[in-house]
Amino acid sequence: MEKIESQEEFSLDVKRFYVPLIMTIKCPHCQMEIKRDFGDEYLFYPTVNKKETEVLYCTSCEKESQVDIVLRVAIEVDIDNIRKL
Repeated sequence: MEKIESQEEFSLDVKRFYVPLIMTIKCPHCQMEIKRDFGDEYLFYPTVNKKETEVLYCTSCEKESQVDIVLRVAIEVDIDNIRKL
């Protein structure tokens, strides 16, 4: 397999981007678990390879916090399985 990747920032040109991932972190205020389901709560006008700040809300202590995320995209090419057409 050959991996193709770029460090350049680029827009996905979509308003809402749903990713089937769940981020779990501890609240910096009360240490309770905060979950963010990106499959349900979309990324808004995402840019690949750019640090974005997401605001999280803790339902336990009712306080907000911020976390930085970076969306990355990778393509893997199976060069051992190239077929003639």
